[in-house]
Amino acid sequence: NSGRHGDATEASDKSLKLEVRDICEIAERFQNDLPFKCPELDLTIQFGRSLSGLLNGEIDALDLMFPRGNLSSGLDFYEHSPAAQAINSTLASAIKTLASELSDGEKIRILEVGGGTGATTASVLSALSGINFEYCFSDISSLFTRNADERFGHIEGFTSEVIDIGDPAATKNRLSDQFDLVIAANVVHATADLEVSLSNIYSMIAPGGYLTLIEAEPGQDWLEMVFGNMTGWWAFKDQRAGKNTPLLEFSEWQSTLR
Repeated sequence: NSGRHGDATEASDKSLKLEVRDICEIAERFQNDLPFKCPELDLTIQFGRSLSGLLNGEIDALDLMFPRGNLSSGLDFYEHSPAAQAINSTLASAIKTLASELSDGEKIRILEVGGGTGATTASVLSALSGINFEYCFSDISSLFTRNADERFGHIEGFTSEVIDIGDPAATKNRLSDQFDLVIAANVVHATADLEVSLSNIYSMIAPGGYLTLIEAEPGQDWLEMVFGNMTGWWAFKDQRAGKNTPLLEFSEWQSTLR
């Protein structure tokens, strides 16, 4: 029996390697045929070819995404991909419209949580040119806040802060009712408890303020293959327990946000 089990495991491993190799080769051919650069395909190829090392622990997913802490290597995906540009452009346009409705001299106070590489930040700050604002960039990691300071610190009204939106005590009193708008782009799903994280976010929004929530939906295999190798992807301990993804369908977000 043990021999047959070993043979089956070996056959399964070979099948997986062949399937991943085929996916990578298809992605490379597709990339070569495209008239524009598609960082999503680059990530699929990069993580696909490294999948064995990722699964057995020889390769760290964050190091693969950001070699030696170099965030610029991840900007192609987060900032320059056609999908990211479309999303960030739409968000920036909406915020500019919101800010344009302010009275003369009135200031819009914005908090971005889970700001990461600053891709969303760059689009929004560009849209806010000529508008009176305060913009607080935050992330759970000081690596990202330091990078944001280096990149945007020269802009008047910009500040940064380390905030863990998943910590029940993260925002008590100090940041309560402080912001007219909170931006949460692809971050809330990566926390252990959606209700705790959303409660923290709501507590920081001033009366009459807004939350802009951007989230991917499940069912995108390439996305799951890349980010499913990162520890934070599996941090959830709430109603998503037992699922094979932290991502929610649109209808599930509607129910959660009510």
